[in-house]
Amino acid sequence: MYLDCQSRPLLFGGIYAKNVWIKSMTLLHEQRVRRVAILCCTCMRNIAFYRACWDGHDLRVNNEFWKTVSGNFLDTAVHEWFKAFAHKRSKHHWSKVIPESSHAAFEHDLLAHLDLAPMPTYNGDELEGAHPYEQFNDLLRKYRDKFLAHLDDELVANLPVTEPMRKGAEFLFDYLTTTQPDAFSGYLMQTSADFFDGLSELGRAEVNRREAT
Repeated sequence: MYLDCQSRPLLFGGIYAKNVWIKSMTLLHEQRVRRVAILCCTCMRNIAFYRACWDGHDLRVNNEFWKTVSGNFLDTAVHEWFKAFAHKRSKHHWSKVIPESSHAAFEHDLLAHLDLAPMPTYNGDELEGAHPYEQFNDLLRKYRDKFLAHLDDELVANLPVTEPMRKGAEFLFDYLTTTQPDAFSGYLMQTSADFFDGLSELGRAEVNRREAT
């Protein structure tokens, strides 16, 4: 069995009968770890498909359907990143599944992997935070709060860059599968790079097929 969003009824540990979920009272730690890994997979999947829709600044299939599809891919990636990285009170923030004694080392290595440049402003938006990671999360927070979860009065949405989200999801997924292998016992695992590359190829093939019709 692959660790994949399509396997959620098997992964999540709830009781699935007659197409109705019966909510578990408390998730086991291993179940929580797998859920965070699924968030990483969903983030990477949607980034791969979002990028497949574009050639530079041009939408490869420029009609209302593909505009909507590509936008939905981006929005989903932002939501999933936010759960695992930006919202510390989230049940699935990385700090909830990594031992507290390892938090400092993980965060140090995550920031080194992301290698973010300072961004006090982004397309005219002032971003909060002293560190580039905090500024990037504020960029995502503004996009999510002002255009996804709500609709404020801003006339232009600053679309977030996807590379830090991809790299962060990649790093966390590989970290969890490497440091907590017991949580994934019985699942056929891929590296994050293989997972992302395979989905990127699939996304490009689908768009190529649509371009050819």
